[in-house]
Amino acid sequence: MKKILITGGGGFLGSNLAKYISESTDHEITSIGKSRELKRELFPRELYFDQDLLNLDTCLFFTKNIDWVFDFAAIAGNYKFLLDNAAEIMYKNVQMNLNILEASRINKVERILFASSSAIYPATDKGVFTEEDDYPLNPENRFYGLEKAYMENLYILYQKKYGIKTYLPRTSVNYGLFIPYIGVKAKSFAEICKRLIEIKNGETLELYGDGNQLRDMIYSEDCAEIFYKLINSDMHDPINVSTGEGITINKLVNIAAKHLNKEIKISYDVKKNMGAKTRISDNTKIKTLLEWKSKTSPEEGVAKMIDWMKSEMKL
Repeated sequence: MKKILITGGGGFLGSNLAKYISESTDHEITSIGKSRELKRELFPRELYFDQDLLNLDTCLFFTKNIDWVFDFAAIAGNYKFLLDNAAEIMYKNVQMNLNILEASRINKVERILFASSSAIYPATDKGVFTEEDDYPLNPENRFYGLEKAYMENLYILYQKKYGIKTYLPRTSVNYGLFIPYIGVKAKSFAEICKRLIEIKNGETLELYGDGNQLRDMIYSEDCAEIFYKLINSDMHDPINVSTGEGITINKLVNIAAKHLNKEIKISYDVKKNMGAKTRISDNTKIKTLLEWKSKTSPEEGVAKMIDWMKSEMKL
């Protein structure tokens, strides 16, 4: 049995990981997050604390006697929110992650996983990105991507100098249970699904761009499984966590509408920022080195997410 700390434990990925560990292991879980973000019941063997990770002493206290740390602490949000608040977000995210890493070193935590992102890859239409495509740095979301790249490098340096085992999954676009779907922190596809849930048959759904943007969408519970598998491995280099396949926004919307038994019209605002045409993360390394691939189909994953959202919306 391990003692596990999950920072950002009340958030999207942290909640999925807490669920997976609780259901699949006998480990004890301490989750840290903001109470206002906790939209679920606690899982068996999970304790939850509302704490400020900008305080190093707090991080030192909560990493004491911990075996493994999963660091998901971050201020997240939609593209506009991240850009408009870049200075504050970069400062706070880097400071929280620095504190957790340093506290883990001081308290001799055995292993620590940092949730990186495919957002570090360049703002180009290269299409499919391997782990070697991170440099030269020119991320699509410049500030968020640079923050992730900086922390990746610091984790690598800490492992080399101090011997703490570090793990660096770069996740592609996540969707699934516990996803934020309201306000500035809403994930874009979840926001689309919320509008689909609310509109009536025959009404029109507006999309940004032409709907043919290809995105690599990975179900959140699949992410949780690979996070746990990764921290049990000897894979310490950055590694893509993805399906390795692209799916268009139009197809995702059709899957969601079909699950909701709705026939809708779609209008396209091609003047709005649609991002890169194609963003897919090559998953060859994770398939070959860890013998893992995502097992949840878009149809199954979207259905689960929408059903969870409807229950949260009391529908």
